[in-house]
Amino acid sequence: MVGCVAVLRELAGEDLGGLPDSAQLGRVEDWEEIVRVAQAGLAEAVGAVHRRGAVAYNGAPSTKAWLQGSLRMTSGEASALVDTARRLPVLPRFAAALSAGTVSFGHVKVAAWLARKVDAVDPDLVPVAEEMLFENAHRLSCSELRQIAKRILEHLLPAKDHPP
Repeated sequence: MVGCVAVLRELAGEDLGGLPDSAQLGRVEDWEEIVRVAQAGLAEAVGAVHRRGAVAYNGAPSTKAWLQGSLRMTSGEASALVDTARRLPVLPRFAAALSAGTVSFGHVKVAAWLARKVDAVDPDLVPVAEEMLFENAHRLSCSELRQIAKRILEHLLPAKDHPP
């Protein structure tokens, strides 16, 4: 893993000034894909740490607390990462797309939010909700996908059943 980080650091130091516009745009697209793949790896690792309770090794009371203390994440960042990582196993299409770099971590956070809401009422509907949401994930921004997720929630669950 250390070798990968060294290579990324070397690439990050590349001078793009002499490249044509198309190549500069291509580099931005490449970096975004790298970020997505790295976020997928981070989410998988956090999920494994959380399931095992590995943060106890460092004396942390929770995965969220460890992320805040060791990685200096905000409370919101740590919560979102843990919640999303916990739900990746029940969101196989989103997990695979994140690993492939075809959706962003923000898209997967929306899917995790929907899965949490649906799971609280009817766990059997989580795969249905994921399928409905995934159809739109590749063509929408995260905020647009969030609106679709809200509509899916309304469609799948009566308003009185929505968890707070």
